[in-house]
Amino acid sequence: MLARCRLENEVTMKSVRSTCLSFLAFLAFLACGSAVAQSSGPDARQITDPKTITSASNPNARPIPIDDLYFTRSVSSASWSPGGKEIAFTTDISGRANLWKVNADGGWPIQLAQSDERQYGDTWSPDGKWIVFQQDTGGNELWDIFAIPSDGGAVINLSNTPEIREESPRWSPDGKTIALNTKPKEATVYDITLLDWATRKMTPLTHESTPNHLWQSVAWSPDGKTLYADRLEVSFADADVYAIEVATGKTTNLTAHQGQVLNIASSLSKDGKKLLITSNEKSGYQNVALLDIPGRELAWVTDTKWEASSGDFSPDGNWLTYTINADGRVDTYVADVATLHSEKIPVPGGVNGFAGYPSSFSPSGDRLLLSHESSVEPGDFWIYHVSSRKSKQLTYSAIASLNSVPRSPSQIISYKSFDGKTISALLWMPFNLKRDGSNPALVLPHGGPTGQSGDYWSPRVALWFLAATSVSPQT
Repeated sequence: MLARCRLENEVTMKSVRSTCLSFLAFLAFLACGSAVAQSSGPDARQITDPKTITSASNPNARPIPIDDLYFTRSVSSASWSPGGKEIAFTTDISGRANLWKVNADGGWPIQLAQSDERQYGDTWSPDGKWIVFQQDTGGNELWDIFAIPSDGGAVINLSNTPEIREESPRWSPDGKTIALNTKPKEATVYDITLLDWATRKMTPLTHESTPNHLWQSVAWSPDGKTLYADRLEVSFADADVYAIEVATGKTTNLTAHQGQVLNIASSLSKDGKKLLITSNEKSGYQNVALLDIPGRELAWVTDTKWEASSGDFSPDGNWLTYTINADGRVDTYVADVATLHSEKIPVPGGVNGFAGYPSSFSPSGDRLLLSHESSVEPGDFWIYHVSSRKSKQLTYSAIASLNSVPRSPSQIISYKSFDGKTISALLWMPFNLKRDGSNPALVLPHGGPTGQSGDYWSPRVALWFLAATSVSPQT
């Protein structure tokens, strides 16, 4: 739903050699509240019996070169072409985070743009002739919006505003206007600005007057006359969904409420009558709902105490997607809009999500673009075929030595804290350890009282966990 950044600390070779003895790598985290359709949540967790935790025997376990762990590449910011045949995305396969594209059926990707600067947030024009994306300078996060022909060519700076940050370009249905989330360098919040594709003229659409609220675009109405957007309090404790008249800038609050309630929209139905939203209005827990725009009423899709987040409507409006974060692992779901019956999408466990922008559904609605990563697998894109209910990996970020090494996935365990609360944690158990009390444990606490450690790919964790298998348990 919201962008996340994870900073990895570098580890020196000396500390690695001294640390990577046989050990239990143990990662503790505070569970965030919310969601699985059919009421569920952290209240059902059972305390883990230590006797059930074992180290599997594997004679093929062997070390991974440390350099290989940090050489593994990454992918992000994917977007379907209008014809559904190609996917544009960002990867650092060349050493820089640049714009590439790949055939949706798989194959070697083609580099579209090359730069020493970072390129993210790509999206295709409705006619398929252009791809726009954001790029900053020297990592300053003052993004400009650029365009490149979809078959390659010269890159054009559309905004050219070195003191303003422009992000998340969103094309209008007719391809004449691009909505941007914008923030001047010295400002504290984001507004929405409209970029005229033909003239490059920038016109502010919102004019936030408070220092603690921000705007982000969600979707254009089918006729292009309305832009739906979220207005959020900067701590993300309170938010509302708005309809904005493009011609006048008039705003209408579609989720007006009392007190602090989080309402965040993510997708608009084909007929323009429903928004798919994330809301904690029902019970204080983050769930997914359908917002009827004319009636301003919510129909709940999930009922959970885990963390549910809304995704996308299919192009025909018959399906919707959402994710559920349960104890640091995230699963993806697709649901029938008419019945709200949902199915979990079959991809490996870890942190899964919907990767496409502005939608993860292919233009024909027959496929979904997913992201998948785990503590033993770096992030990659997958394609899910809705009719066959089968998933296939599209990109391959891991270096060969990582794929060839036996890897045991993390385990979720639960224990009682000093105040009696049940706390969950991710546990990594190296192979071939003896239960004799000689194996030290490594605890990796997360930062912040509201944070959470998830089952993400981390070279640091992989280094400690996988390198431990290289040492004989007799050492």
